[in-house]
Amino acid sequence: MCRIYPGQEPVTTNHEGPVPFTAPLESAYTLTLPVRAEVVSDGFVDGCNHIVTVAVYPTAYSPANGTVMPASRLTVTLSYDDCTAADLKDTPIFPPHRSRHINVGDMVVNAQRMSSRQYAPAAAPLDTMSDRYYIITPRSLADSFRDLAAWKRQKGYDVVIKTIEDIYADSRYAIGGTFTVGGREESIVDSAASLRAYLAGQFQEYGSYFCLLAGDYRTPMPIRKVYSSTRTNAETFEYYSNYNGENFIPTDNYFSDFTSAWTLGSYMECDYKTTHYSSCKYNPDIAIGRLLCSKPEEVRNYFYKLKIYEA
Repeated sequence: MCRIYPGQEPVTTNHEGPVPFTAPLESAYTLTLPVRAEVVSDGFVDGCNHIVTVAVYPTAYSPANGTVMPASRLTVTLSYDDCTAADLKDTPIFPPHRSRHINVGDMVVNAQRMSSRQYAPAAAPLDTMSDRYYIITPRSLADSFRDLAAWKRQKGYDVVIKTIEDIYADSRYAIGGTFTVGGREESIVDSAASLRAYLAGQFQEYGSYFCLLAGDYRTPMPIRKVYSSTRTNAETFEYYSNYNGENFIPTDNYFSDFTSAWTLGSYMECDYKTTHYSSCKYNPDIAIGRLLCSKPEEVRNYFYKLKIYEA
């Protein structure tokens, strides 16, 4: 009987020398994996709609004797307790209105029960509302985005151009302070947290919106990075502590998911604030994107291509 070997670590094209082999764990071949269902994650969509993701394994697998047995019928029951928002680890946010671009019914298997559970605050008819579109940019590039703003307004968006310097200068988002999101207080530990505080405040005031972050590492625009490993010995300190190395992963999820709490701390002996990637959830409250740019001509080139694509 042939064994199924574990997936191997990727090897770069310029790798030299022997390729390391990830050996299988002998204990893995004595297990019997039954038909089962497991809660993978839970979070909030559109601020306050609680969704639980369940992984279903409809096949029993026994590596010990090489058998695979599919289930003919499977019933999954999700048990839960009623609670208040304060009892939850991640506190839901109740925006002034729900997004007209998110259909929670398409995301769940029990859509027929949503009518009695979905949070739907009173607001103007969704089809009469204008979508808000934010452009967060360094002051040096603000004028370069006026054509994009005009283009978006022609499409019906309510466009806001906000410079990152103005956000930093606002005492409400100053480093060292705090802000409240969904009843939870977060510390503003660095420039990335300042931007998160501003965006979270706009979401709580206006509901879901679109946001373009403009700027790369050569500009004042912040970025949040998470790490994938921890140091194992002194010789690897330089590798694991290199903030611009492959151990750190940039993610703008930090600027779009406001219902999930981010536990940030200093990494090793370094000053930057980060967390392990496995602790991050992905339940975005706003639609966010980033344009890597530092020069006006790069913005103009982007807008030229965008018009061709959208026209």
